[in-house]
Amino acid sequence: MRYHTTKVKQTLLAMLLLTPLTAGATLFSFNYTFDNNSVLEGTLDGTLQSDSDTVFINSFDSVYYSGTALASIEENDIRSDSDYPAGALQPLVSLSGDTMDVFVCALGFSSAGNCTFSIQGGFYLGTASNNSAAGNPGVVSTFEGYDAGQWNMSPVPVPAAIWMLGPGLIGLSAIRKVKS
Repeated sequence: MRYHTTKVKQTLLAMLLLTPLTAGATLFSFNYTFDNNSVLEGTLDGTLQSDSDTVFINSFDSVYYSGTALASIEENDIRSDSDYPAGALQPLVSLSGDTMDVFVCALGFSSAGNCTFSIQGGFYLGTASNNSAAGNPGVVSTFEGYDAGQWNMSPVPVPAAIWMLGPGLIGLSAIRKVKS
């Protein structure tokens, strides 16, 4: 009976340790190349939806425009492009680039909801408005029509070592119990 109880405890521990790693948000890398060859690129934390294409944006970890980092992007700096300036809809992008609805102002939107990219830094990508734009202080801003063929996005692979963390801890606890 003691052996069975130990196995149940180990199984429950494994489930607890591995659940946060497999559920919820995922880190994605992205880049968008404008017609003038300037590039908007970075990583975002998002939640892949049931259609396996749409990603609801939770936050941006890092964003660069033409090789220059945008200021740190806070939660209030991210809005939906399609309901500008209200920003009440969920900002989103898609792996395919077919659905884009995000507006970011790195140093925060003005009280009127505006953003001057050349002063504050930011970008927007919108399929509803068929527009794309990006800018950063000291870097020429770009405004043009949105082109899904210029968008690339993919999940950032989780290192295999992380997936081994749960089973490794279980193994260590089992060895420790056997020795005692």
